[in-house]
Amino acid sequence: MKSVCYSILLVACLAMTQTSAQSVVNPVAGLDLMTDRDFKSIFYNDKLYTAEAGATYLKGYDGTTVTQYNYPAVGGEATRVYTQYQFKEPFVAFQSKLFVTLSNSSGQFLYNFNGSTFTSVALPGQPVSNPVVYNGQLYILTRSSTGLELLAYNGTTTSVAATYPLTDGFNMKLFSAASYLYVSYVDNATDYYTHVIRYDGLTSLMLPPLASLDVYEIVATPGTENILLCIPGYYMYHFDGVNLVTLVDEVGAFFSAMFSWNGALYFMEGYEPVLPGNLFKYESGVLSTIGLPDGANPVYGSVPVVYNNAIYIPAEFPDSSKGIYKYNGTTVTYFTGLSGLEDKIWTGIWLGVRNGNLLIIPDTDAGDYAYEYNSTTFTFTNITAPGGETIKNYLGSVGCWHAWTLHSASGYAVGREDAFTCAMAVIPSPLWNFNNVSIYPYAPDRDWCWTGIDIHWEIDPICPVPKLCPGPKFQVSLINKAGIVSWQKEFSKPFEASFGLPDKLAYTLVTSVSNDKGYTKVAELESSLVSQGITSVQFDMKPREKYFRLEVQTDKQEKIPFILALVNAKGKVIWKESFTAPLNKEITARVTEPGVLLRLLPETSIRKTCRDYGIYRIANYPNPARERLTVDIQSDESWQTPAEITLMNMNGTSVFSRKVDTAGQHHFELSGQKTGLYILKVSVGDVIKTSLVEVK
Repeated sequence: MKSVCYSILLVACLAMTQTSAQSVVNPVAGLDLMTDRDFKSIFYNDKLYTAEAGATYLKGYDGTTVTQYNYPAVGGEATRVYTQYQFKEPFVAFQSKLFVTLSNSSGQFLYNFNGSTFTSVALPGQPVSNPVVYNGQLYILTRSSTGLELLAYNGTTTSVAATYPLTDGFNMKLFSAASYLYVSYVDNATDYYTHVIRYDGLTSLMLPPLASLDVYEIVATPGTENILLCIPGYYMYHFDGVNLVTLVDEVGAFFSAMFSWNGALYFMEGYEPVLPGNLFKYESGVLSTIGLPDGANPVYGSVPVVYNNAIYIPAEFPDSSKGIYKYNGTTVTYFTGLSGLEDKIWTGIWLGVRNGNLLIIPDTDAGDYAYEYNSTTFTFTNITAPGGETIKNYLGSVGCWHAWTLHSASGYAVGREDAFTCAMAVIPSPLWNFNNVSIYPYAPDRDWCWTGIDIHWEIDPICPVPKLCPGPKFQVSLINKAGIVSWQKEFSKPFEASFGLPDKLAYTLVTSVSNDKGYTKVAELESSLVSQGITSVQFDMKPREKYFRLEVQTDKQEKIPFILALVNAKGKVIWKESFTAPLNKEITARVTEPGVLLRLLPETSIRKTCRDYGIYRIANYPNPARERLTVDIQSDESWQTPAEITLMNMNGTSVFSRKVDTAGQHHFELSGQKTGLYILKVSVGDVIKTSLVEVK
């Protein structure tokens, strides 16, 4: 094993044998013991759901109670999650519901789950693939008398997007990568080859046939429309839209742990457990190996992670001891060994990132070791499991508890760990992966509106495949009293911007950050704050340290009361506090659930949201739209105030307007409209929601 540490890391090496705090992960009573290692766990609507192959039910856990939801019976026979050989993920979230492919001896079926009940989705044939969301619709493969049909479902109706001739086949799968949908199947009647089809929403392109019986993953290469195709046990191919090139051709190879970092794609290649693996980097068409010094190799079955802008790699030395290396994009350096545990580790090391810390979980014969590493203080937190249980990996968090996978001689289970404190800071959750974010709007030269903003940020680019994503973008918007966006701009790097708008008009200032679905609002400042005398506000957020500094300046040091509120994803205020400006204060409050938006507003009022009227979701799609626009409204039984849906051109002229008082999808024809940008406004009482729609 590597015998020395660099001086800056010496504390980390020594601290592995010490425990600064301890937490116990206990199996969740009521969640079945999982006998299948590949059971599915899904976080949906603030619950953890578990689904085991062969089980006839889904179980949900909200941190306190376990609820069982039985899959529907068909023909008097129970159904189960469809488990075709090496079947892709059977669940997908679409329009606030989970869609799942189920089966029994009589066939396969598609159902949606709204958190309480399952509802059948009518299809012209039986589904034979996993469901996938692509371009705002749900796609699934079905069999017909002529072959395969690719179906598109918009939430209400189903249409045949494409058909592919196939008399006999198996291993039908769907993948979404870059801006394409990919269909994969094995032709059992002709060549036993795997065939892959690229679909762009209109046309299909057949790739050259692959001499294999399966494709288990298709991923996009960063910043391109090119893809990598992974074949279990044999090959990896690169496809650039024209040519299919073999990158790896080795019997027994298996590719895993794919992730994107700093514009390159990384993945592990492993063989049998007794043989070392390799960490590969694929960038700009070049495949290279990340070599480790000291005769070390990446540990078979372990997963490297990105943490604090570096890749951490579990390693094994010639003497079978274990350690961790750090790769900064250029060089590899030794990070730490697992002091005192070398003789107990019998296979690999699992790494992860949780709440801004690096998790180190050695796979030991005792099975009760897991450490949490804070890069600032180089201290570790020991997390233990009851006797006979082994911590395998971290699943995620709901509220103030964390879910883990546990393993014992009997099988796999879900374990719960209570947080030491309710550790979620009053910082919008879309910013949790940032190292720091500073949002500084100001109005020093006018007394009625915001005149500029300065935003700086640093982030750890953690971006797991298949959701390959570019660097974060910020969007700044000024919204008038009618809810119409009067000024908006996107920024992909730190910036300062000034607003040149008509005099004497007040605007609410909104800052949003990008995600895989578009933009999410993270900060909103009422327009009347300026007219009351506030000249600047600065949020200096430190998500890693779980606090932020709030500085509010006023004109001539006048004392002005205001309210800061945190809102969750459903629009509910989960935390608020009154302050008086001028102010310079650290905000260290904690909440019991994630918040997504900070609102700064006058003390005189709390702005209503759609949730106050019983509406918890308003969505529109597709965008861009061509012939029809759909506005989807989801509500609870308390909704009574009608919603008015209006589409306007950029001059403010109404294209259509309709009042609705029922939940669901409302369709609007766009035929005959000119191409360009339009403003969609949905008004409910005194709440107005606006969004930009592109018509093509």
